[in-house]
Amino acid sequence: RGLTPFYLGQTRQGLRQIEQALKIDPANIYGLWMQAIMLIDDHRAAEADQVLKRVEEAPGFSNNMKLLARHALALERDDPKSAEAFKDLLKFVSDPGQDDHSQTYVGVVSVGFLARQGKIDDATQLLRALEYRGQRLHYDWLQENPNLKPLRNDPRFKEIASRSRARFDQMVSTLRSAEDRG
Repeated sequence: RGLTPFYLGQTRQGLRQIEQALKIDPANIYGLWMQAIMLIDDHRAAEADQVLKRVEEAPGFSNNMKLLARHALALERDDPKSAEAFKDLLKFVSDPGQDDHSQTYVGVVSVGFLARQGKIDDATQLLRALEYRGQRLHYDWLQENPNLKPLRNDPRFKEIASRSRARFDQMVSTLRSAEDRG
């Protein structure tokens, strides 16, 4: 449940929901990972680092999710290593041999962190990589997520949003046609 508010830019509300879930299951690695991501988004890097260390110690947790969290933390700290981490992230998201769900999730979350840090070129490059892989970037997410606000005046972003809107309009048209047919 905490992810929905996070995706809509309501990080603190999402964090409260994740913290409630962690009271029930404090060892839930995915919950801890989401907590770390949201703490980073809330500019609480030191707390996020502590939570992330617990996640990294857990066996079997996705290395790709760890990569995303470390990349986001490096960005938040304005660490010079974030440029290298971005290259790894872009390589992962662009790799056709990887799991689509994981790539999409890592890519979509990373775009917001990149945009918020003013890394417009990197954010649009990542959006294009997601689009190239066939990921449908939801128009409402592109327009409503406050972390993406720094991108919205960029012509490359406007092209991506325009294609997303066209896909949305086509979907609505198809649904209306199906509804008319009964």
